[in-house]
Amino acid sequence: MSINPFRASLHSSIGSASLLNKTEGNNEVEKELEEEYENTEWNYRAISYAIAACLLGDTSYSMLVTFFPKAAAKRGLSPSAIGVIFASFQIANVIGTLVVPTITSYFGGIKTLQFAIVAQAVLMVCMCFTDLLHTAGPFFGVCIFLRSLSGFIASLAEVSGMGLTMRSAPRDKVGEAFGILESARLMGMVFGPTLAAGLVSAFGYVGPFAFAAACFGVTFIIMLFLPLDSSIDGGEDEELAQKKRTALIKMTKMPMMWVYASNILLVSTALTFLEPTISPFLEKAPFNLPPYAVGLIYMTIFVAFIIVMGISSYVVKCLGETRIVIVGFSLISIGYFVIAPPNHITGPLSLFAFLHPSGKTEGIIMMVTGFVLIGTGMGLPTNTFIALMAGEAEYNGLGLESSSDAIGALMNSFFSAGGALGPILGGSFVHSFKFPRATCLFGYISVVGVILFAIAAAITKATRSTTNAEIADSGGADQPLLEDP
Repeated sequence: MSINPFRASLHSSIGSASLLNKTEGNNEVEKELEEEYENTEWNYRAISYAIAACLLGDTSYSMLVTFFPKAAAKRGLSPSAIGVIFASFQIANVIGTLVVPTITSYFGGIKTLQFAIVAQAVLMVCMCFTDLLHTAGPFFGVCIFLRSLSGFIASLAEVSGMGLTMRSAPRDKVGEAFGILESARLMGMVFGPTLAAGLVSAFGYVGPFAFAAACFGVTFIIMLFLPLDSSIDGGEDEELAQKKRTALIKMTKMPMMWVYASNILLVSTALTFLEPTISPFLEKAPFNLPPYAVGLIYMTIFVAFIIVMGISSYVVKCLGETRIVIVGFSLISIGYFVIAPPNHITGPLSLFAFLHPSGKTEGIIMMVTGFVLIGTGMGLPTNTFIALMAGEAEYNGLGLESSSDAIGALMNSFFSAGGALGPILGGSFVHSFKFPRATCLFGYISVVGVILFAIAAAITKATRSTTNAEIADSGGADQPLLEDP
């Protein structure tokens, strides 16, 4: 039977003497908090602002793919220098993610999100003026500075947006709310390059940046005229603010948090592993596909990811948290095994050679099938990890009000790290083993991820008592125990 990781459970802790000592004399207060805790309703306005900020942020990040490399090359930048500009955004994003919980503890998630939106608008306007730089040195210096700053500011929007989203949904719907937010972010990643290509054709180099700046500006104005209730940030409670400042450090001392974070890293790595290698593989014999066809085939991963992540909360109700994670990672491994099976069996990396397609059409069908399996496997467990992380934090005394920003920071940092690690591993694996065997190798890595998660889940369930949870600031202790098998 599945145990809801967001149901307050004060009554389950009655058998613990130490817990009773903590709660004695506060029963009425805790009862009121528990009722409020369980009756939290959707705050659609807050979630909408978070979606808008994150969607625009990921769109402005991905839209450079279609036009910026060519513009930079015209100014004399080498491919490696252009890569550094792209990487600077992600590096700054990871660094910024680690300090956002502290920032939001002082200023609140709402003000942090507003600042991030208006700052992104200003930075997009500044990027418009880089068109006036025609030599390599100044163009490189200004662009890497602006992109690094954009990455840092984007981390403010992403983490504060995740925190607001988690605090704006019913406690048993947090995973579903996060899935909606992440689906919107992925849509920005998918459609950003295409949107930018059209804007460049119509308005030139400044078109995408001006459009993004206008969208950020309109969102900020709407937030001013339709403000959010400050109570969503927990008011002016200094004790709660202090918990927010220390939440991330406390969470890093929870072993299961590292299990969830490492699996998030694996999911993100699986998403970007093929980025530098899929195009060269499909553009040569026997496929000989044009670039647009490669893009359409590769997009099936994102489409499957978005669709499945949107419905994963309903699947969890049928399978439970542990099973959904195991099924998800199993599908990722199967997908990587069937993408491009080698011609002959020559060792462990070619055990799936019996699936090798006999022709171009069958090969494309196999690859699309593999991509759908990968996207499905990534979409199923992503929301579940958020629910499990939130439950784990509450089990250790950190309620959702104090831990939501820290959970968003941990999730965002490992997801961004996986986004940077995937292309590096993909390129090095293909260089060493060639494409078919490289994908099989990553399939085996996914299998290892399944095994490690299953072992950690079994150990946690066997050793954790249902009565030793600490009092959480959100109105009661919780039980992020994994469901019964």
